[in-house]
Amino acid sequence: MTYFYNKNGRLTLLAMHNCLSGLKELGAYLANTGLIDFPDELFQRLSSLGVGIAGQHLVDLGTGRGNFARAFAARGCSVTALDRSPDMLVEALQPESDCTGSLNYLQAKAEDTGLPDEVFDCVVAGQAWHLFDRLKAGQESRRLLKHGGQIAIAQMDWVPRSGGPAEATEEIIQRYNPDWNILFRQSNYMDWSRQLGTTGFRDVQEATFNTQLAVAPDIWRQRIRASAGVGAVLPREMADALDSDLAATLEDKFPGEMLHVSHKVFYLVARG
Repeated sequence: MTYFYNKNGRLTLLAMHNCLSGLKELGAYLANTGLIDFPDELFQRLSSLGVGIAGQHLVDLGTGRGNFARAFAARGCSVTALDRSPDMLVEALQPESDCTGSLNYLQAKAEDTGLPDEVFDCVVAGQAWHLFDRLKAGQESRRLLKHGGQIAIAQMDWVPRSGGPAEATEEIIQRYNPDWNILFRQSNYMDWSRQLGTTGFRDVQEATFNTQLAVAPDIWRQRIRASAGVGAVLPREMADALDSDLAATLEDKFPGEMLHVSHKVFYLVARG
């Protein structure tokens, strides 16, 4: 069962309204607008390092639409999923997938969760760590962990293979936003290890692997529209025009129900 609580332990009115009067419509909306999930290989690798094992108690920081949290709950974990945005948490309230664990939502900041000390086996963050004040989030994560608990951070970026849909997409983005930093994939994830070390984490293990994901064209377009180089900076009219150009390009060059997009997955595990 999934619940949505604020830091005072009460269901918010917005979440209650959506749960009671619009859950079916919300679920249908989310089925068409969900984020791209991490591949199963990531969870297998994390499990081998002791993260995401059935029966563990996890807290997911910056859960967004809840994909990362639901994946752990489906593997038998009890997950508390946090996000500072009530709108994102409402979107996360979709009909339950099959899971053997439990999942609860809480409106709270990663840097100041309001949760009690030393109650979680693991702290996790997927596609979110770069959004936080990482020093404060690291300190808060250590406070939440039981003795010997672990933090796991994961990030997934598309790779613009020659002739592929990601390369074609980047060319369109640059036409509309020449200042877009195409080198964003070179984010210094290594610095995350150093920052965690300053907050007392140790035994850091990190790795990357490549994978190819099948993505529906409409989901890909929504992902691009929500990206830092488009929706976050372009006027609505330009974002609309970019999306139209992208839709036409995908239909012309990559026909079919699914796009096949290469991605690089980075993950880091450290002990508190």
